[in-house]
Amino acid sequence: MKETVISIEDFKRFIPRVKCISLFHYNLMNTCKLSEICTVTQSELESPDEIETLAQMNLVWYVDPEGARVMWDAPGARNILLGDLARQYGLDPSGLDGKLRETVDSIRQGLKKNIELICVWDSSLEARVLVDGVYRGLALYYIYITEPGILQSLMDSNFSISTVTLSSPAGSMLFPCDFINICRDRK
Repeated sequence: MKETVISIEDFKRFIPRVKCISLFHYNLMNTCKLSEICTVTQSELESPDEIETLAQMNLVWYVDPEGARVMWDAPGARNILLGDLARQYGLDPSGLDGKLRETVDSIRQGLKKNIELICVWDSSLEARVLVDGVYRGLALYYIYITEPGILQSLMDSNFSISTVTLSSPAGSMLFPCDFINICRDRK
């Protein structure tokens, strides 16, 4: 995996794609010196096995104690792990919804542009949340477990697959909705 450090300014270009960040936190990111508390790296995945690094990422999708999909603020809600959900779809592809099925089919046909998955790593919680690119991440991992040969051809293309990760001990404060259940469960 090829990893490069990118600037906070470069990371901010991804922020408009992240839906859950509040206006307050967006303004905070634009005014404070995030470089004092954050680092940002971009890691290009170079082999299909490196997709395995996505498996333990928490998604911004949630389930209740019975496993039903719920909103982040439902009682007992917890983040779903990308690998767990993709493996579940691998066992029962009928669970793929319309948008996820479209994303899988589109990626299977070949990359038409770079894929970037935006993550936040909270180093105090030791937790990573995929804040943008859930469908792309799930589709890639689903293809990895169901058709690994296709994933190899995608990685051999002219387009890249990478994760852009903001790392900070304050990650959960910058993305509060995405980390609230993880914070609750770690207490």
